[in-house]
Parts: sequence; structure tokens; C-alpha cells
Amino acid sequence: MAPVASFTADPTSGTAPLTVTFSSTSTGDVESLSWDFNGDGVADSSDATTTFTYPQAGDFNATLTVNGAGTSNSISQVISVAAAAVPPTANFVVDPTSGTAPLTVTFTNTSTGDVENFSWDFDGDGIADNTTDETATFTYNVAGDFNATLTVNGAGTSNSISQVISVSAAAVPPTASFTADPMSGTAPLTVTFSSTSTGDVESLSWDFNGDGAPDSSEATATFTFETAGDYNATLTVNGAGTSNSASQVISVADAAPVAPTGNLAFVTDRDGNNEIYVAQSDGSGPVNVTNNAASDVDPVWSPDGSKIAFVSDRSGNDDIYVLNIADLTVTQLTNDGNRDLDPAWSADGTQIAFASDRAGDLDIMIMNADGSNQVALTTATSADRHPTWSPDGLRVAYQSDGTGNQDIYVTEIGNPGNIVPLTTDPNDDTEPVWSPNNDTIAYISAEDGDGDVMLVNVANAEITRIMTNDSMESGPAWSADGQRIIYASDQFGDLDLFRMNADGSGPVQLTQDGSNEFAPSLK
Repeated sequence: MAPVASFTADPTSGTAPLTVTFSSTSTGDVESLSWDFNGDGVADSSDATTTFTYPQAGDFNATLTVNGAGTSNSISQVISVAAAAVPPTANFVVDPTSGTAPLTVTFTNTSTGDVENFSWDFDGDGIADNTTDETATFTYNVAGDFNATLTVNGAGTSNSISQVISVSAAAVPPTASFTADPMSGTAPLTVTFSSTSTGDVESLSWDFNGDGAPDSSEATATFTFETAGDYNATLTVNGAGTSNSASQVISVADAAPVAPTGNLAFVTDRDGNNEIYVAQSDGSGPVNVTNNAASDVDPVWSPDGSKIAFVSDRSGNDDIYVLNIADLTVTQLTNDGNRDLDPAWSADGTQIAFASDRAGDLDIMIMNADGSNQVALTTATSADRHPTWSPDGLRVAYQSDGTGNQDIYVTEIGNPGNIVPLTTDPNDDTEPVWSPNNDTIAYISAEDGDGDVMLVNVANAEITRIMTNDSMESGPAWSADGQRIIYASDQFGDLDLFRMNADGSGPVQLTQDGSNEFAPSLK
């Protein structure tokens, strides 16, 4: 009977290397058989039952051929061999690996091998966060170092890999604030500034004096305000991509004035305008006591040495003012819209005589030391100036052009109509000043064509020349003891102050700075 081929294969599929048992179940008269297990056309075996190992993956056509009764018959069956499973190796990429919260990170699975399933644990808490997405994102809302782990499973094994994700706290925009100690005071004022700013401060800048220019970048700094004023001190802080500023006003007052200790007052133009200075009796240690842009002239000490009366045009015209030496405050005494000049204190300090043109010409007037009760002492149509009180307080001497030229006259306070001339020469006699001993008046005479200091006896009008030179002198002033006279002279070109004995001997130059010094007064 002709043979009919058939066989069994066990197994018919699997992973390489796969060993299969083949058994012939052919019928009929089988005289011989041949196996071709891998379909390459080459006989691999002639045994009825045999095994064959497939070392690599593929679909193989296994064929049995049987021969007999003069015929042959074949049958084939496909053996499916899969590749051997590769144990997986976990791997992934991260972008970014660090940043500030909230930080969103993208994870991408790049594992190799036969991965059957996987699991992401992004924050290291041991709980799977994602098991489906090869590429996944996760947001870290708080700061910390997080151990992100990928676990892959396959080929009967598992593998894991981890990477640290560093999350820093989110930058806090800074808010500027600071302390200033002290916040006010007198110049020069040194202030300590300390930043108390909050938030993430990357840099800072101080502008202490409000000029728009940075003065410091230190958290704590000091600054000295040299002059008085209100200064807008500003701190600017930068960080988190923003900036913020805070300001405080530092109030700096003028330094408290220091009362000058000298006893010589005089006028000088060394500051570009007429100012009143106080110095020692030898001219040393001069101090500007008026410090005003106006013209301040004709200083005269009060009898107690606590005040100086003077003339200033700071109100728009010449008026009488009083300077308090202790604190250098100024009080205006006259304000009538006319010229008020040449103040002179009474011996007891309760009254001030002065010259005023409020009646049309210059007259001598008297007022109380506070500026009240201003009354005329002389009323003639002449120009009367430079009053000076007698030490006994009963009389006032002054200069007047009532006879056509300037002469010295004396009148009584209680009987102003009783006017006595002391000088009657045809030359100008001006600027009388009564000596402390009550019997002599010093004045300036133009007898030689210039100005010289002369003396006149009040009782008998006897005149004494105490100097003769070619220079111009002005403004004589007695020392408190009546032993010396200070005056101004242009002997060396500009006006300087000189001191001499009351008899004109021993002249000494007191000022010599290239400016003009004049109108001295001694207390």
C-alpha cells in the first residue's frame, strides 16, 4: 500500500533555542523516510522519532517525506521560533533636573530589553505615580531633593534606575525697608542705615542724599550729611527679576550757633558782601555773625555785651536790627519804608538812638530797645547823623550839616532844643563817639583833606589832634576803659582796622587780609 506521510511535533512554537520532538505517524508501506526540519532542502534525519534544536528565531517549514510501494509522500508543518526574551535595563532622561518650585519636569523612558511593564515614582515616596506613559510630566510644588525612580519588568526580571531632582524654593520678590539712626539732627549729621528688607535680595543700592547717584551697596552703611536740609534717603533692592524701593526723609538742621566770645565787632566785605564779624580785641578769631546775603553794617554793642544793634537792607531798605549774641537770632526794630541808620545804645541799654529820613531829611530819633515809642530828637531841616550817647545818659552828640558843612553838636535828652556845637571849623567833622569817661568825644576830621581821628573836650570844646597822616580814617570806637581807640584806615590800600592809645600813640594794625574792614565797635 502506498505510504501517506504524517507526524507530530512537540512543541510547535517557543523561544530560541527551541528543541522540538518530531514523531512520524505515517501509514502505508513505509520503506524509508527523511526529515527536513529547517526547510533548507537538506535532509536532517531518517529516524521515525527524532529531535531538532532551533538556535535562532524564525518560522521554519518542517517536512517529512516517506517512501514505499514505488512512491513517496510528504507533509510539512510550520515551527515558530521566537527570539529569546532580553532582560530589560531601566533608563530615562529628565528635563530639567533642577529649578525653583513649582518645577514641572518631563521624564522620558529610554529603557532597553524586553519591557513588559514599567512604573514611575517621581517623588520618591514609594508609590507609583504613572504606569502607562513612556513620556510623562510631573510638577514639584515644594522645595527639596526628590529621588525619581523608573522600574521596568520583563523576561522574568525587573530593573530600576533613579535620578535626583533638585527643587529650590521659589524666589520671593524683595520688599525694601530700612532703619535710619538718627533720622534728624544738626549738621554735620552722621546716620547709620541698616537694610531690613525681606524676600530674596540679590543686590541693593543706597541713595542717601536724594541726588540720584548710588552712595553704597552695603547692607549697613553710614553717611554724613554736611549741610542742613531735608534729604530723601532711598534704598532699592533687586531680586527675583524685580526691584523695590523705600524712602525716608532725613532732616538735617543747621548746627546750633556757637556764641562768639570776642569783644570786637566790625564790618567786612571778605565774603563778597558786607557782613558783621565778631573777633577778639586784637582782630584774631573772626566769626561771621550775620551770614546774610544783604548788606549788614554799623554794628554797635549793647552796654551789657549781649546784643549788637546794626543796619541791614535785608527788608528792601535800611532798617535797624538787633542781633542776640547767645543764639545769633535777629530782631527787626524799624520798618517804616525809609532809611534808618547809625544805631547807638543808651548807657543803660534801654533805648537806641538812630538817624532816619522818614521826615524828609535825616533826623536823630530815639526808640525803646524793643523798637517801640520811636520819637524824633532833632527836627531841623539839616542832615543829622551818627548819634552817640553820653555815658550819663543825659545827652546825645551827633553830626549835622546845619551850617553848610558837617560839625559835631550836643543836645540834651530832656531839652532837645538846647543844642550846643562842639566843632565849628569849615571842614567836615563826622562820626562822633563819646568816651567812657564822659568828658571827651572822638570824631573824624577832614581838616587835612583826608580823615583823621580828633578829640574834642565836651566841657570847653577844646580840640586835640592825635594823628597826622595822608590816609583816610573812619569809624573810631573807644575801648571800655577809655584807654584805646580802634578805627578803620586805608593806610595800606584797602580798609583795615587799627588800634592806638587814646593819645594817638602806638598804632597797631589788627586786620590785613586784602578785604575791607570798617565800622568797629568794642564792648
